[in-house]
Amino acid sequence: MAIKLITALGNNEEKYFQTRHNIGFRWLDQLAEMQHVTWQKSSHGKGMVGKINYDNQSAILLFKPGLLMNINGKPIADCARYFTIKPEEILLVYDDLDLEAGIIKCRKSVGHGGHNGVRDLANHIDISQTIRLKIGIGRPDSKLNTSQYVLQKPSPSDSKNIDHAIKNSLAHRGLLFSGQLNAYYEQLALINKMEKPNGI
Repeated sequence: MAIKLITALGNNEEKYFQTRHNIGFRWLDQLAEMQHVTWQKSSHGKGMVGKINYDNQSAILLFKPGLLMNINGKPIADCARYFTIKPEEILLVYDDLDLEAGIIKCRKSVGHGGHNGVRDLANHIDISQTIRLKIGIGRPDSKLNTSQYVLQKPSPSDSKNIDHAIKNSLAHRGLLFSGQLNAYYEQLALINKMEKPNGI
């Protein structure tokens, strides 16, 4: 099944832009920059929309929801419905506490895994068929609760590892565009085995 919509989860306020919880937006922004995407205000779901034209295929839509993390599900669902895009044709990018910083995985998952943004999206579409690209941010130590942790900037070492994962996962974006998902999964597995800048 070809991907027709690439979207991400994050908080659309400037004070959150560099936080762990906005890693999905960072990945999407870098993809848009690489593909010279022009963002426009969406009229079918609060947010910004753009498109990628790849190798004479139908355009792949990019959508960046314009609300806060925990209520961004409806804008994504509204966009998908307007363009009659099925859940299995959506790539959803977001941060993951259960993966070490710099580890990146792509697969279908049944539940929300405790992620409030995914939880909200599940109220609007069937997320069990949605393809998830999860970027690891690691878990906090016992002195910091999860809510505080995700709304902070990554440490310098974690940031290097996250940047490494984003850069290398985007290097193989052509596999995503052409629907070669198994090949893309294999490349991510190799990326995760690479030596990271800070030795994960």
